[in-house]
Amino acid sequence: MSSPLTLTAELTLNTARTNILAMYKGTVVGFAWAVLSPIIMLAIYTTVFNYIFSARWPGFDSTTGFAFNLFVGMILHAWLSDVLSRAPTLVVQAAPILKRLTFPVPVLTYGLVLSTALQAAISFLVLTVMLLLAGITPAVSTVLVPIFVLPFVVLLVGL
Repeated sequence: MSSPLTLTAELTLNTARTNILAMYKGTVVGFAWAVLSPIIMLAIYTTVFNYIFSARWPGFDSTTGFAFNLFVGMILHAWLSDVLSRAPTLVVQAAPILKRLTFPVPVLTYGLVLSTALQAAISFLVLTVMLLLAGITPAVSTVLVPIFVLPFVVLLVGL
């Protein structure tokens, strides 16, 4: 017999998978949109702040540094915005499941945060690849990003 923790983890993963599939279901390119969207956003930010505004970020020799730093903030903002905009309807959308089964309601929240975390992780991966292509080596402290994001995840679950 499975432990309650294992069952909760399985339910959370299934809920996250369902959320991800629902997120990209109506799009033409499907899940590829998860990669294309951050690439397009970063291209727009780089074009606008590099060529139109010539904005510079302290510590970067080129104007692309401003776009990259702005993009990091936009990733976190998009993650927060996505969770906050979808959270109010979580229980209503899952009403058929909640009425028929004994279902742990927090799993809905965990699944939402996990599915939106995937989009944020893909965006961070796109950012890292673009930094490398631009000739900017990410700092060694970049490895510590998950530790700094952990309190943010706790905040998202709480919200």
